[in-house]
Order: sequence, then structure tokens, then C-alpha cells
Amino acid sequence: MLTTGRATGLVTRTGPAGSLGRITELVARTKPGPAPLQRRIAALGRILGFTAIAVSAVVFALGVLAGRRPEQDFRPLSGGPDALPPPTGPPDD
Repeated sequence: MLTTGRATGLVTRTGPAGSLGRITELVARTKPGPAPLQRRIAALGRILGFTAIAVSAVVFALGVLAGRRPEQDFRPLSGGPDALPPPTGPPDD
């Protein structure tokens, strides 16, 4: 370790051509990946999506196996004129 004295140095590379310049360029070119929490949330979203599709398929299959016709079961969801059952009882005045 030197604490006093004189020295002479020869600069061979500066700026982007030097070691720090190359490291800076490499860091600038890298794209950050998703954070661990983002990866876990994406995985949870995929699991929930596939689960919803699977449950829907099972309910549909059970309805078909029970003899229900899908066009009758889903007609109320369309919002057409026959979506509501006919009124029963005396009319309200």
C-alpha cells in the first residue's frame, strides 16, 4: 500500500470501451424478468382459470347425464322475452 509518492499511468481505454463501460452496456441490455410475486400471481390465475373451466364442464356433463337439455337450462341467461316465468296470482293494482 502506498500513501505518498509519484506515479505515472497510461490510459488505454475510456468511456464505453473500458471495463466499466462494457459492464454498463451489459446491464442496460438486460430485460428484468417478473418479480417472484408476479410469477406466483400468474400461476394462481392459471390455476383458477383452469379450475373454473373444469367445474363448468363437470356441471354441464352432469346436467346432460341427468337428462337436462342445455338449450332449456341456458335460455334464461339470454335475457329474451321468455327469460322470466309467467306471472301467477292476482294482478297488483
